[in-house]
Amino acid sequence: MIITVDGQSASGKSTISYELAQRLGCDYLGSGVLYRLIAQALIEGSDLDACVDSIRKNLSFEAKDGEIRVLVKGQDVTTKLHDAKITSLASKSSQS
Repeated sequence: MIITVDGQSASGKSTISYELAQRLGCDYLGSGVLYRLIAQALIEGSDLDACVDSIRKNLSFEAKDGEIRVLVKGQDVTTKLHDAKITSLASKSSQS
């Protein structure tokens, strides 16, 4: 089963989607996070293929304090992913 949720930025899509996935016993994937993780890797000069492989193996999510937290290898990287440079590059790359 695949369910997609579309809407404006900061409208609660991730929170609703995560809760729905939990209640249905499904996996959750926030696509915006993927763009941000790739943007972070590109800024840091990482190899794109290695980045994608790392995301595939190490990405997870958790709900904490009413927000969706992004974990890579168990480390919370949510705040880091909202850096202005990462946000800008993620936005540009998602449009292409």
